[in-house]
Amino acid sequence: MAGLCWVVVTLTLLLSGENSSAAVDKNQLAKITKFIIERYDIKTQVSVAVNIPVKTVNQNYLEEVFKRATAAAVQKKLSEDSVYPNDTSDDRVVVAKPDFKEWYTDHAEALVLQNMKPLVESRDGNFLVFYTFYSPCGAKCTNLKNRNSIIPKINQVFPNWGQFAFVFSKVFDKTSKGVPIDKDEPVESLKQLGNTKVGHDNIFRCYKPKNEAFKCINCFSGKEPVAQCVGNVD
Repeated sequence: MAGLCWVVVTLTLLLSGENSSAAVDKNQLAKITKFIIERYDIKTQVSVAVNIPVKTVNQNYLEEVFKRATAAAVQKKLSEDSVYPNDTSDDRVVVAKPDFKEWYTDHAEALVLQNMKPLVESRDGNFLVFYTFYSPCGAKCTNLKNRNSIIPKINQVFPNWGQFAFVFSKVFDKTSKGVPIDKDEPVESLKQLGNTKVGHDNIFRCYKPKNEAFKCINCFSGKEPVAQCVGNVD
């Protein structure tokens, strides 16, 4: 599904334990994230929400989880400037792209967060992963002074799950017009995200470094962001 822009994904995945304090299995998280990217041919900002049972995660099972959310079904909704599924027909997956208006843009992350009721209602036995191709922008998404910040909604939605992860693939370091943003903005934005109900231990960058296999890394060492999560470096 080439050309998907600004989409966010939320999903459930296998942990290395059975309680909310268990560490996320980064190998399984990498498999799930890679599956999403390849399924929807994600090459720029996309946001997706998914519930995946905690106990078993493998490629065949992911096909079952995403059975309704085919590439064609998602592409149809997004081409209509809608959110997938935009109804209660799929209680596992939500997908959105940015809605560009003349004077304003509804960000993909916000659109997914606003359409997660079916996932919340089917959360039992699931782990939540929120995937966005780009890390949240600092000017709006994680700016508490901006009335369109996603932080209040994150704090409302994420605690419905006992286990969750927030995942991105690339650091948002340029505007949509290619203008570089201040290097301190991604740092401050990630710190703000870490201070939400998501928590520092549940934020990951999943990507393919040069000459390495696709992998996921923790974005914080203690409460300090790591270099790979605030700049597009390997």
